Amino acid sequence: MFLIEYDEGLVIDGEEINWISIRKDGLKAVIKFTLKNELKGNYYTVDDDFRGSFINNLQVLNDNINVEVMYHKLIRDGAT
Repeated sequence: MFLIEYDEGLVIDGEEINWISIRKDGLKAVIKFTLKNELKGNYYTVDDDFRGSFINNLQVLNDNINVEVMYHKLIRDGAT
């Protein structure tokens, strides 16, 4: 579980995100996402004040996943 705050006092498990959209709306970015095992069309919107930390946390989560994948590949395939 990797909790990410997307609005004041509201958090989600970052590992449960299955779709994300980052689009420009005028001068600001709008970030929307959906979660696994939820009703289709149930979109969450990241508050403007949390955009930077939300994206940074997603990058940390992605880096952690990549390290785990590399570690397991090294164990399975050995050093090349």
